[in-house]
Amino acid sequence: MKCPKCQVAFHSKPAFVQLTHQPVAWAIQHEICPTCGAIVLWVMDGSMEQKERGSYKYKAGNYRQLIHPVVCSSTLAAAEVPTEFAADFNEAHAVLVPSPKSAAALARRSIQHILRDVAGTKKHDLNDQIDELIESKSAPSHVTAALHAVRTIGNFAAHPMKSASTGAIIEVEHEEAEWTLAALSALHDHYFVNPSVASARKDALNNKLIAAGKRPIL
Repeated sequence: MKCPKCQVAFHSKPAFVQLTHQPVAWAIQHEICPTCGAIVLWVMDGSMEQKERGSYKYKAGNYRQLIHPVVCSSTLAAAEVPTEFAADFNEAHAVLVPSPKSAAALARRSIQHILRDVAGTKKHDLNDQIDELIESKSAPSHVTAALHAVRTIGNFAAHPMKSASTGAIIEVEHEEAEWTLAALSALHDHYFVNPSVASARKDALNNKLIAAGKRPIL
């Protein structure tokens, strides 16, 4: 997992303190980040599984909410990104720690918004829009590669999948939501940030050329 305070990944070895047993076995999951020493606490649901000789073992459920440390993402969309596209990006980052599934869903919606309104794709389904962009060859390979991975991650967010080996529901993890946000950030760079930077450099160069009595570049 990734520490919600210092954002450094570490191997999770959680311990649990049970709060209730029936009808839902609520518990506090706790562990300490080996990098920054932060105590990480989650409240979660679960159930009690009976083992041999009448003993019971706690089994985590599907609900888990971070309660400590309280974090607020400072990651914001670049200033060059229009407000209509920046809003979803900022909101997705704000909910990334408590709800990776929500963050991934928001990021996917914003990706679809950009592909439709900026890239000019005509399809309605995000998977088809990604195919359309790849086929057009109008975006660099690192952008289309990131979008290709988003398809798989998106299936976790919108349609819960089961592990073929265990049958357990596969949830969107923090790292998978981060990947979707990274793909969205790559789109921001390609369509908004890089053109703005290039335009600013061109303007600065033209100002120097004009000041030197030379013809500006077109």
